[in-house]
Amino acid sequence: NTGIKFQFDTTSPEIQTIEYARESSTVTTAASSYSTSNWISLSDTYFGANYSKLYLKLTIQEDVAMDSTNPLEISIGGIDVALSGNISSSSSIVAGKKIYTYIVGPIDMASGAYGDGSQVINVVAKDAAGTKGYKNISIKVDNTPGSNTVTTPSSSTRLISGPTVMGTVQDGG
Repeated sequence: NTGIKFQFDTTSPEIQTIEYARESSTVTTAASSYSTSNWISLSDTYFGANYSKLYLKLTIQEDVAMDSTNPLEISIGGIDVALSGNISSSSSIVAGKKIYTYIVGPIDMASGAYGDGSQVINVVAKDAAGTKGYKNISIKVDNTPGSNTVTTPSSSTRLISGPTVMGTVQDGG
């Protein structure tokens, strides 16, 4: 007598960690090849100008299986992030629990889509049964260049020896 075995999945995936890395604006490494030991889990790290590329590392615990087509939804400041081609995944069993790790990126924070200031990264993880888990973290975006003004010496001053330079510097964003 053989029967059909099945599981009911009523538990939503648990997003255990959201970590991120900040890279140079010239980095184009695909998520599937990206590797760093400098993952950050603190809120409010600055992105912009020379360090505008964002990579996310998500660790999710799920009892049965993640959705095989669209396991993640990510938005930054209310703007959906296109994940096609920018995501890699792996899974393992830790203490009898399925742990999924996703790397997403690069996301260009200097693209003009994200305004200066605090931006919330919202992550939704969806399992094969369609239940969802939620978590967010904040980062700061500053793409407005600063400015400086030299007030002393004036442009018409003839210098004979090392001058004292005075002025102001202002952050743009």
